[in-house]
Amino acid sequence: MSTESKITFSKKEIVGWLVAVLSVVLIMSTQENALWTHEKQPVFLAITVFFIVLIAFELVHNLIIALLLPFSYMFFGVAKGTQVFSAWSGTIPWVVLAGFIIANVLSRTGLLNRVVYWTLSKTGCNYRGIVFGFGIVGVITELLTSNKSYLIMPAIAYAVCVSLSLERSKAS
Repeated sequence: MSTESKITFSKKEIVGWLVAVLSVVLIMSTQENALWTHEKQPVFLAITVFFIVLIAFELVHNLIIALLLPFSYMFFGVAKGTQVFSAWSGTIPWVVLAGFIIANVLSRTGLLNRVVYWTLSKTGCNYRGIVFGFGIVGVITELLTSNKSYLIMPAIAYAVCVSLSLERSKAS
């Protein structure tokens, strides 16, 4: 008995992979001229465009792309590890991550649901009420965080979508 597994690709996937590979080939086949001031610029552009096409056509899960992109820059010698991972040494990624952890904890304890339902009961239980509620919460967090609410608002938006069980819709 043979156990053959047939892998089938949709037209979208085939077109996506063709676009990704052809874009890399076209970028790498360009000649060095005034456009490229450094020898690694076409490699950087080819890697970046390749992964952007993978994201655009949803060919690979975004987590895999997020892991492979910095390592691709290091593997192909475009940048050193200290340059590639320097963004993670700042405070912004960690504050955003902490915001998502806080939103997850508040969601599991049920406190988030109560806050969201209370806010919606005051602003109206419709799309306009959600937007108005976000405006009020944005102003309050802006005052409390000294102009850093842009770090917390994505976590709050995610938490509202989770607590209201909004999948992929206009409201979410």
